[in-house]
Amino acid sequence: MRLSKPQIIGLSIVGVALLASANSKNLLTSPNPLLSRNNSNFVDKSNAPDANLFIVSSEDESKKAINEINRYRKENGKSPINYSTKAYKLAVARAKDMNQYNYFAYTNPQTKLCTDNMKFEYGFQSKEYLSDSIYKYVPVGVNIGIAGTKTLSDATREWIDYLKNQKKEFDSNFLFNYHLAGAVGCDGNKCVFLGLNAEGYGKGCITKKG
Repeated sequence: MRLSKPQIIGLSIVGVALLASANSKNLLTSPNPLLSRNNSNFVDKSNAPDANLFIVSSEDESKKAINEINRYRKENGKSPINYSTKAYKLAVARAKDMNQYNYFAYTNPQTKLCTDNMKFEYGFQSKEYLSDSIYKYVPVGVNIGIAGTKTLSDATREWIDYLKNQKKEFDSNFLFNYHLAGAVGCDGNKCVFLGLNAEGYGKGCITKKG
């Protein structure tokens, strides 16, 4: 059936309205979410790599991020940790895996891969443990829907500021006494901090039901 010109215009207007409605539902409005190994009750439902903000991740930025973490550790009477190139590469791989498989958790629900069983590919030994914290930058307020970039070190600073406003259980990985080294790596709007230790902190894959 051939549509008249008024009918075509009407359908176009309806289509635009439906598209706008769908886009508005996809905008993230919650505070910056994160996961901590001790925060077992936290479940994030907005898993997609859907933020318009892209965090610039590089080794130089990761070194700056470790400086931010060390300042935080010093404020809390903890020893500084060193930067680890291997941890950086693994952290980036973890963040990319979350975006590729569209999840936000310690363990890939499809492949069952996690930091502890991925570490060997990045040169870590069985007695080297990496405890991970996971962060997803979610724009709020005037930043919603605005595309942009943020450096990894700036994102880490905001992550720490967020932690300071939470219960102490959120701090455990950043402030773990026995971390020797670590790194932060990001992909898209997701970041992973890995703390390297020999105490078994980070052993095994954590799984949660959403």
